[in-house]
Amino acid sequence: MTCHSPGYQQVKPLVSSEKEEVTRHLFISQSYFSFAWYAAMPIDSYWTTTIPGNRQYVNLQIRGQPVSFQDRFIISSWHTFYWPEPEVPVKTRDVSLRLAHGSPLKLTWATCENYRVLVLSDLGTFITKDAFGTYSEVKVNPGIVPVPPEGFFTIEEAALLDDGIILRIKDALYWRDSHDQSLTQDPQLPSSGIIGIHLRTSCVDFYPAKKVKLASLAVWQDHNLFIGGSRFKDKSRKGPYLQMVMALPANLTIMRGVFGSLPTTVHTLVGFRYPGGAIRPFIFTYDQMTPDQRWSASTLLAKTATEDIPSAPFDILFLDSSQPALLLWNYKIIHYSFRNDMEWGVLTPPDLFEASGGSSIEQVIMDPLHWSFLVKMENNVLFYCKVGVYSLVRLHTWIEPEEQMMLYNLGGQFYIVTLLQDARIDIHRKGSTGVETMELLPSQIGNTCTLPKSRISHFQVGCPSNRHIRIIRYDGDVFVRDVEANFILWERFGRKDFSFSKTMREVGCLRLAQTWSSMTQQGKSIPEAWGPHNYQSCFTLSPGKLGDLDQPYEIMNDSSRNHITFSQTDSATYVFSVKVLDPNYSFCDLQATFAIKTFGISKP
Repeated sequence: MTCHSPGYQQVKPLVSSEKEEVTRHLFISQSYFSFAWYAAMPIDSYWTTTIPGNRQYVNLQIRGQPVSFQDRFIISSWHTFYWPEPEVPVKTRDVSLRLAHGSPLKLTWATCENYRVLVLSDLGTFITKDAFGTYSEVKVNPGIVPVPPEGFFTIEEAALLDDGIILRIKDALYWRDSHDQSLTQDPQLPSSGIIGIHLRTSCVDFYPAKKVKLASLAVWQDHNLFIGGSRFKDKSRKGPYLQMVMALPANLTIMRGVFGSLPTTVHTLVGFRYPGGAIRPFIFTYDQMTPDQRWSASTLLAKTATEDIPSAPFDILFLDSSQPALLLWNYKIIHYSFRNDMEWGVLTPPDLFEASGGSSIEQVIMDPLHWSFLVKMENNVLFYCKVGVYSLVRLHTWIEPEEQMMLYNLGGQFYIVTLLQDARIDIHRKGSTGVETMELLPSQIGNTCTLPKSRISHFQVGCPSNRHIRIIRYDGDVFVRDVEANFILWERFGRKDFSFSKTMREVGCLRLAQTWSSMTQQGKSIPEAWGPHNYQSCFTLSPGKLGDLDQPYEIMNDSSRNHITFSQTDSATYVFSVKVLDPNYSFCDLQATFAIKTFGISKP
């Protein structure tokens, strides 16, 4: 059901039923959503629905209710569906795109489809269209563009538009079309002088401004700033793709161009060079709603003495807010400014270079849903902060310093993206051992206020070095407790002459459970094919058919009735490996090995 106007509507389902359905009054506040409001329970005990809208990416929300519907309870849940189009192989000559040798990893994602991500590295450029469920290398058909002697193009940056990719190679912009993968130096793109590009990171899928098409890309030279839309080839656009919105004199240099807290604003970080060589940064704002007005200047750092201003180069990030809110940083210090420069200062610790053990800031990434952000240093040290707290908390080591790693946010969740030496991309988390100390303080303190009695808490985070399992868990030789989590086991020498006592249906699965045969189809080895990193419970509902639930259920725990059975006629020795499967049970990779010798009835 799709409703085109908000308000109270009279809704009555059209169903074939002897019972007369009643008309209900529903208030629909967001008319651009589609609702599968009524569904009939078929004989095979599951509902089906048609998902309208975008056929590439759909978020489906199921809202549960405390009473049964057609004798069934409904679980509240979110489900994301992808229909990624695979990269079309280049039919003629295909050439790789790489960063300069030794360059750190770079990530860029589509503005309103952040499940589409480009990974730029010195081993190649890769694209995922389903949030790293799958990925493939991005190559180009060079056409008439000369290929360098090394056999690949060295790129500086990239922007993932709706219909292709804009690449910065040296100081020129090139276009790679999504359909034919051809690389062209289009006349609409500058062929020299480009020092930076920036793609809007915050999606604005609805903005009630008529006759204004919001820009998605900022491109700048030393003294000129351009903006462009989300599609390079747009038939409705009048004029060239890039529009110049700023031209500066020679004593002012553009250091960065970004989009602001308000969807219509574009900001430039401009450096004014004093005769002595010192650079003072200024922030200028351009509003697409008032293109005829001059640029306005921010008061950030205006009262700071020149000698106290941190050294360039700088980077800047605006937060989604009704008033301008931003973070500004160089290699070691992060300035903040909230509420249109009414509240500003420096995040502590003020020297992240020293706090991280001698490393520079490489990435600052925001979670717009929870207003928290992570700071990644070049040595992979991470700091965490919540907007409004003003104090960074150093996290324990997640990724070793020598690994190539960047951060990625999807749906309010941070992910760690690593690139392995064989050009494989991995998203994973690693635990570490340590004691975390947290202090709870009120945001406001007065003379009559009482502080909490227990302000400071200490707790252990990570995996103790000697923790292991013997089906029950031990720290060294000290018994901790029985393992209550789900676990899996496999026979190390490939024996298959044993079985599981229960089926998926008998244990109450609501969908097909994971099995060894389904998890090893990707060609991975048995130890890495299945574990806490990709475990999915069969006791949660999912769209689609239930499948064959009469298959053996291959997951075990101490509370279930499921167990393994052996031949009653043969004697044999089995060597099993067992692994804890539940990702929420422990930071540790809990595994063990044990042997079983069975004694069957001797054959005559």
